[in-house]
Amino acid sequence: MNLAFYGFVTTAVLYAVFLIIGWCAARKVRDGSAAEFIVAGRAMPLWIATMTMTATWVDGGYLLGTAEFTYKYGLTAGIQGGVCFGFSLIVGGLLFAGRMRQYEFSTMVDPFEMRFGKGWAAVLSVPAMLGELFWSGALLVALGSTFGLLLDMNLTTAIILAAVVVTLYTLIGGMWSVAYTDAFQLLLVPLGLLIALPWVLPKSEASSSACKHLSLVALTLYVLRLRCTRTPPGRHPGS
Repeated sequence: MNLAFYGFVTTAVLYAVFLIIGWCAARKVRDGSAAEFIVAGRAMPLWIATMTMTATWVDGGYLLGTAEFTYKYGLTAGIQGGVCFGFSLIVGGLLFAGRMRQYEFSTMVDPFEMRFGKGWAAVLSVPAMLGELFWSGALLVALGSTFGLLLDMNLTTAIILAAVVVTLYTLIGGMWSVAYTDAFQLLLVPLGLLIALPWVLPKSEASSSACKHLSLVALTLYVLRLRCTRTPPGRHPGS
C-alpha cells in the first residue's frame, strides 16, 4: 500500500466527517429564512462564533502561505499576517460589531446602503464580491492542492471534489453547518502542524536560531529547578 492509498482513506474519512457534522448542525435550523441561512438566525453561541471567525481567517490558503513564508524567511516574517489579521478583528469587534448587530446587518455593505442608498451599495458590492471570489478561489486551490498531493490526483479534479463537498454541507444547513465544520477543522490545525513539525523544523532556515532559543529557555528552566530543589547546607531531605 502506497501513500496514495492512505491519502485516499484519510480524505474519504475527513469528507465523510464534514458531511456528518454539517448534517447534524442542520438540525439547529428553525426555519428556511434568509437570516437563518446566512447568519444562523443571529442565535449562534459565542464560542462557536469565535471558532468559525478564527477558522475563516486562519484557513488553508493562509496556513499554506504563512507556512511557506516562515519556512523561507523565518518566524518573525511569518507572524506578520496573523498579527495584522488579529488586530483587524479586535478593532472590528470593538468599533463595528455592536452597531451592526443592533441594526441587524448581514453584510459589510449594508451600513453603506443605509447611509448612502442603493446606488453606492451596488458600487461597493463589486469589490466585495470580487474579494470573496478570489478568496474562495484561493481556498479551493489550497484544499485541492493538499488533497491532490495526498491522492496523487489532478489538481483540477481535486479542486472540483473539494468544492462539491463544501457546497453540499453548506446547502444542508447554511451557516450552522459551516460554523460547526469550521470548528472541527480549526481543531485539526494545531494537530496537523505538530505532526509536521519534526519533518519541517530541521530543514528550515530559521531552525538553527529557533533551536538556540529553545535550548536557552530549557537551560534557564533547568537551572531554576535546581535552585528551587537544592537542599540547604546542614539540612537533610525530609528533616
